[in-house]
Amino acid sequence: MTAAALGILLIPVLRLQPNKSWLSFIVGMGGSGFCWLLWNALFIVEIPPDGTVLNAGFSISTLILGYGVWTWEPKLNDHPIWGRRFEAALRLLPLFEVVASSVTIVLAGTLSGLPEGVRIVAWTGTTIVVLIASVRQTLLVKEMTDAEQEIRLVNEGLEEIVAKRTEELRTVNQYLISKNEQVIRAIANLKNAQKQLVRSEKMAVLGQLVAGIAHELNTPLGAIVSSNEAIQLVLSNSWEGLLRNYSDFTEDEKVIWEKLFSKGITLREFYDTREERTKRKKIAILLNDFGFSEATRLADILTDLGIHPDYVLENFKYLSQKERLLLIAQNALSLSGLARASFTIEKAAEKASLVIQALKEYAYRDRSETAMSPVDVRKQLETVLTLYYSKYKTQVEIVREMPETSYVQGNAESLTQVWTNLIGNALYSMGYKGKIEISCKRVSTTWEVAIKDSGAGIEESIKDRIFEPFFTTKPSGAGTGLGLDICRRIIEDHNGKIYFETSKEGTTFFVILPASEPVLQKLETQISKNQ
Repeated sequence: MTAAALGILLIPVLRLQPNKSWLSFIVGMGGSGFCWLLWNALFIVEIPPDGTVLNAGFSISTLILGYGVWTWEPKLNDHPIWGRRFEAALRLLPLFEVVASSVTIVLAGTLSGLPEGVRIVAWTGTTIVVLIASVRQTLLVKEMTDAEQEIRLVNEGLEEIVAKRTEELRTVNQYLISKNEQVIRAIANLKNAQKQLVRSEKMAVLGQLVAGIAHELNTPLGAIVSSNEAIQLVLSNSWEGLLRNYSDFTEDEKVIWEKLFSKGITLREFYDTREERTKRKKIAILLNDFGFSEATRLADILTDLGIHPDYVLENFKYLSQKERLLLIAQNALSLSGLARASFTIEKAAEKASLVIQALKEYAYRDRSETAMSPVDVRKQLETVLTLYYSKYKTQVEIVREMPETSYVQGNAESLTQVWTNLIGNALYSMGYKGKIEISCKRVSTTWEVAIKDSGAGIEESIKDRIFEPFFTTKPSGAGTGLGLDICRRIIEDHNGKIYFETSKEGTTFFVILPASEPVLQKLETQISKNQ
């Protein structure tokens, strides 16, 4: 029985998993112990008449015990819940021992006919068990006291460690805050440096355009000055005489004057000196054949009025008062000159205003980096082309394929710089001779801008480096190597995309940008109507 009890205690003490083999071991040991107790009890009272049943019990118990010992493979039970249960069972063991001892003493004192030797053994064993239980309980109490003391010390140590770690964390946190502030300042400095770099690149491009822009401004300004001098000359010298002569013309002469005047006030887009000389000679020959005096002088005046030889042939061949035509033509030329000068001043002022407006759009637009609004790409491209006009007006053909409006959501100043760099690179790549094709088309919710040149293309060995900062194929001093890198950054900031395709026939840069919200709303409305 003691062995069976020890077998039961093996489970909580060694933290083993109970199974069938362990149960067979306990049953076998318990059965053997029970048979031995019964056998001894019978011998104390009397000699048993027959031991067959007890022998069978011994045999069966032994077989069960052997099976349990043979098949038992102890395995640890490391589950936390079972660990707590095992610990509780061991702590309750002394209580069970005391209860069992108490029951034994009661039975030993109350059972009649029990031999004195048995009583002595029961009392002695009970005393020993109680003493052992007391010692065990004392050890448990001491263990609990030691554990409480250890926990107290650990808690005190933990408090000290926590306080120390808290102080360390506070120090580290202050250090991180300081470093974070340094990083924020560094990022701000980098952003400022980037802005300055972008601004420097922009001003560098503008510096390259200044000479051409100055020429584009000087041309209309010169025309304005010249036209103003012509007006002043007429008004100061012959104004009254011209009016007096006109009032003396007959009705037929006024009809001729009006036709000449209407021809004279028309501004000609192109002026070919070789063609003018040819017309002048033909008119002089016709006038001389028709019998006009001072045919050469009259031919000069009629040519300046924009009269064609066919007009002379049709209208002046049978003119009756040929000597009066010189006075009529001279009067019409002088007065129409005032109108031409006025028109010239108007056109020149418009051209100068266009150049100045383009310059203003490029250099002095709102510089807020975060200002996003609908931007008309077509208008921006025309502005940039105006700035580059002096570079391409003689030997470059510009082909436009753009709608009336093409709004994207973006920063106007930044996008203008993109078009300036791309068009400037296109002109440079073909030596300012050839053809540039600019197209703008809507693709779903985006606008695709394509700028194609007729240059020699980009070499295969440098294609992967085109967008690298400070990489340039231009001679030293002709470029910073930042243009395309800045373009890429600007387009990425606009949630767009920039890429290129190149061949020996030229290079095309593509820029894809999101359409502005008003355009998207209009598109959605059209789609809903179509549905």
